[in-house]
Amino acid sequence: MAKSMSINILEINGDADHIHFLLELTPQDTLGNVIGALKAKSCSYLKSKYTFPYWGKHISTLWSAGYFVVSTGGSPLDVIKNYIQNQ
Repeated sequence: MAKSMSINILEINGDADHIHFLLELTPQDTLGNVIGALKAKSCSYLKSKYTFPYWGKHISTLWSAGYFVVSTGGSPLDVIKNYIQNQ
């Protein structure tokens, strides 16, 4: 999915209730569309691999509707990658 949208996932890690991504996008990719596509594709993948009693009628019940995005300004990529790796 990331390749079909020209997205590079530079780093990924998370905790029990959230995920941190460091993404590289083209100017044509809108962040809302990218996040929506990542959520949809990951739900589809997980549902095909695992059976959970709480999936509900809609596959999207895995993710909440919102997301949080922060700009890192001039922070070096190594610092951001290190932060994500240590989550």
